[in-house]
Amino acid sequence: MDIHMVELFGVIVVSVITAIIGPSVVEYVKVKLSNPKKTTDPIRTEITHSKIIHHELEDIREMLKGDRVWITMYHNGGNFLTNNKSMKKFSMMYESCRSGVAQIAHTFTNLPVSLYSRSTEEILNKGHIYIPDYSDHSISTFGLRGASESTNVKSTYSVGLFEIENNQCIGVLGIDYQRKRVLNEEQLVLLNEKAQRIAGYLSNYLSSK
Repeated sequence: MDIHMVELFGVIVVSVITAIIGPSVVEYVKVKLSNPKKTTDPIRTEITHSKIIHHELEDIREMLKGDRVWITMYHNGGNFLTNNKSMKKFSMMYESCRSGVAQIAHTFTNLPVSLYSRSTEEILNKGHIYIPDYSDHSISTFGLRGASESTNVKSTYSVGLFEIENNQCIGVLGIDYQRKRVLNEEQLVLLNEKAQRIAGYLSNYLSSK
């Protein structure tokens, strides 16, 4: 192949690149810019979110010397057969236990609100349920005594988590003790402040999804 043929071949190659490959690259870039992929990994985001919540629960458990600290959240759970109306349920979404204390989140999952209507109503109306001694029958347990017996809990203190903007209840923060424990006023204030902090964080997280 002489020099003229090489030059001719080079011109043809350059023309092909310019006429075909060049516009293709431009179109590819345009498509990518007009339809950018989401860079946020939802699993990583959820893990990061969970770590923040668990850190808060561990902090509460250590400060108040609890055996278990948990958060239940309300959610939809399927539909009724006859009218397709959504079922109202709740699940224990987060849990922090002292070493040697069994986790119970798998037991309290996807439960109908109707099974715990008395305790739910008390949370909605009063904002909290304090049960320093389940064995004291003069103290109202709002239908929670059975659950306490199955989990070997002697005292429970729970506070409602309310959404910031519309004050709707999104869940409950609770702390359990396997021995009778009476929290003083300062400790109850701390629990309520922590509940407000977590409610604010959860509200922002849920609204951003």
